[in-house]
Amino acid sequence: MHVFSFADAQIRLDAQTDARAANQLLAALNVYQIAEDPLLLSGHTFSPDRDNPKRVLHRWPDATYEPGHMCHNPFGIWRLGA
Repeated sequence: MHVFSFADAQIRLDAQTDARAANQLLAALNVYQIAEDPLLLSGHTFSPDRDNPKRVLHRWPDATYEPGHMCHNPFGIWRLGA
């Protein structure tokens, strides 16, 4: 997403999290960011539709890759909460 100047997104998977549903949710958030260019802040909520519960967004710096690495996202990461 850093190519589009947006934060990446992630969900922590646990035993109760369906990986396919989590992937669809992250894809919906990424498309929403690109298509709508919304002002998102930590504490805002997101849901792709009425049938899914809203998830709280938390913005964090990208600690997955070091600055200077080609995959580092200087725009950070959205962590989707419960």
